[in-house]
Amino acid sequence: MTDIIELNNHKVQIKKRKGQRHLRLRISTNGTAVLSTPNRFPSYLAKAYLKSKLDWLDEHTFENKLIKHGSKLFTNQMITIKSQAHKRNKVILGGDELTFFLSGREDDPKAQKYMADKIQKLYQEELTKIIDKRLQYYSEKTGLTYSAFQVKNLRSKWGSCDRHKRLSFSLYLIGQEIGLIDYVVMHELVHTKYMNHQPRFWSCVEEYMPDYKQRRATLKDKKMLLI
Repeated sequence: MTDIIELNNHKVQIKKRKGQRHLRLRISTNGTAVLSTPNRFPSYLAKAYLKSKLDWLDEHTFENKLIKHGSKLFTNQMITIKSQAHKRNKVILGGDELTFFLSGREDDPKAQKYMADKIQKLYQEELTKIIDKRLQYYSEKTGLTYSAFQVKNLRSKWGSCDRHKRLSFSLYLIGQEIGLIDYVVMHELVHTKYMNHQPRFWSCVEEYMPDYKQRRATLKDKKMLLI
């Protein structure tokens, strides 16, 4: 069952699921918020919960830009869109150009999803190279180690670290300057030593990145955008 709760400038989709025991708030691929709740969870409690998360909603929700001919990617390629009726969609990456051959209109939702998927894959490959180099640099600098890392389609956070020292990074970091990418790398690397945000965690971050507070504040105002 799906409902909509309107709160300030947000329209949050409510999905009630059988067997779910906890609330889960996430950002969908179109930039809107989705709250999953237990099947019989009261609407007034869902609204109260969302009111407590307004700052989070303001920070993480966004309006997706339409992918169109002439758009420029964060990896500096220009998008070219060509029509090819009655044929399957395909994409060609050549130098500074990403060319889509579409069987339908470029503003069709299916075409938009096809292009978004291909762009995300490109971002994932490029950001993986960047993160690999930055992790090597800061790991050597701090002596902190990690077991593995991956770049994922994370929408609600820029990065994460689990108890096995496996690091994950949002592919949308590709749109941020290297100083902010470095902050997220340092943040998650320090989590391999301190799993929570205790004072010793922040002291360790500050030891190797004295201006982390400025970088953190700048990143807080950034949106996770595709183009």
